[in-house]
Amino acid sequence: MRDNTRPVLYAICSSLLLLVLCMHLLNNSQIFKMPPAKRITVTQDYKPNRRIVSTNLPLDDKYNRTEEISKATNQGKVPDVIGIGVRKCGTGVYMKFLEKHGYFRFPSFYNYETEYFTRNKHKGLSWYMSVFDPTPNEKLAIEKTPHYLYAKPSSIPDDILQLNSNAKIILLLCNPTPRAYSCFVHHYGKGISSKDWPFAFEHYVRKNLPLVQQTLANSPRQDIEKFIFANWNSNLECIIAGLYSFHIKRWQSRFNESHMMIINGEKVMQNPGPEYIKLQKFLGVPEMFQEKDWVKNNTTGHFCLRPPNNRSTLYCQDDQVKKGRTRSLIAAKPKRNITMWLNNFYRPYNDELVQLLGKKFLWN
Repeated sequence: MRDNTRPVLYAICSSLLLLVLCMHLLNNSQIFKMPPAKRITVTQDYKPNRRIVSTNLPLDDKYNRTEEISKATNQGKVPDVIGIGVRKCGTGVYMKFLEKHGYFRFPSFYNYETEYFTRNKHKGLSWYMSVFDPTPNEKLAIEKTPHYLYAKPSSIPDDILQLNSNAKIILLLCNPTPRAYSCFVHHYGKGISSKDWPFAFEHYVRKNLPLVQQTLANSPRQDIEKFIFANWNSNLECIIAGLYSFHIKRWQSRFNESHMMIINGEKVMQNPGPEYIKLQKFLGVPEMFQEKDWVKNNTTGHFCLRPPNNRSTLYCQDDQVKKGRTRSLIAAKPKRNITMWLNNFYRPYNDELVQLLGKKFLWN
C-alpha cells in the first residue's frame, strides 16, 4: 500500500517545487516589472460633484506659461478691464449699455461672464483669449464675472495681476438688502408667481439668515473666510455676497484707486449719466456718453440710452432682457419685517464700508 502511494507523493512534491521556482523567476525578472505609477493630485473643482485630475507641471511648462502670458499681454489679447461684481447690482445692464459705446470689445457670451478665474482656468489661457471679440487692439477688452468679489480662490486678485499688471477693476455696489431679494428671485423665482416672491423670500431669509449670523458672530476672520469660500456658490450666496466690507479688503490690498473704481449702483439706477462719465475718464476712453443721452422710463423707473451712433433712437433694457425685475416700480417688494431684519444685519458692514472707502452710499 505504501509502495503504491510513493509515486503520487513524488509527483505532488515535484509540482509544488516547480510552482515555487516559477514564482521566484517572475518576481525577479526585469521583463515583468511594471514602472511605478505616476503620482497625481486630485483637486476639487468649484462645481458640485465635479472633479478635475491634474498633474504638477514640469519646470519647462511653467516657463512656457510665463512666456505665453507675457506674449498675450504684449499683443493686447488679455482683458484690460474686469468687472468683479456685485451680482444683481446692475452689472449686466451696465455692460449692455457699454456695448453701445464703441471703444470696447467683449467676450462671446450673452452675459459677458467668462468665469475664468473661478471655474474655467483649467481650460487654459488660449481659451480665455479666444472668447474675446478679435477687433483692433485700440479697443479695450472688458469682461465681468460678478462673483469674483467674494468667490474662491483667495488668489483671484493676484491671478489677475499676473495676467495683466495694468488691469483695471470695476466694482458696482448697491443696497445689499434689495440685492439679496433680487438674487433670490434670479436663482429661485422660476416657477413662482411674481406676486408670491415676497412670501418665498421671507421663507428663504428665515431659514438661512440665522445660520450666517451665528457663524459671523462666533468665528474669527480666518474661519469666516473659509465659511464664505465654502458657501459662495451655495444657497447662502444671496446673503453672504452683501458683506461688502469683508470681501473688499483682499481687493484693496492689491488694487489702488487708480486701478479699481467702485461705482455706486444706486446712483447708476437713479441717474446713470454722471456715473458713466466718471467711468469713461477712469478708463481713458472717449466720452461718447453724455448726461443728456439718458432718458427715464417713467413706467418702470429705468433709464434708456440715446446711442452715440444714432441718437435719434432709444436703447432700453426693459424690453430686451429680464433685468431689473425686482427694481421696477411695478415689481412686488419684500415684506417690511424681512427688509428691516436684513437692514439690521448688514448695517455694521455698511458702516465699515464707509470707513474703508471714505464715502457714504445712498443706503447708509
